[in-house]
Amino acid sequence: MSNPDQAEPNDPRGQPTGGDVTLSLTSSAPEMPPPEVPDPPATGDPHVDAALGRLHANMSTGDLDAQAGAGEAMRRVLQDRLADLGGD
Repeated sequence: MSNPDQAEPNDPRGQPTGGDVTLSLTSSAPEMPPPEVPDPPATGDPHVDAALGRLHANMSTGDLDAQAGAGEAMRRVLQDRLADLGGD
């Protein structure tokens, strides 16, 4: 008889599992090389071109933190350039 104050974990079919389930996620697949990234276009704006160059350099590294940082820097540069166009 089960205690109504303690719920048992259920499997997707609604059946009690009898306790915690631990999954091990491992991959036996070989690590894939990063994809080739085409050269960035030249915009004519040195600030934008430099940020695009940094973003391009980080895209082929496979380092997600570096890619995110370069993408954030690119966003800031573009926002700054757009703000300059506002002419306030």
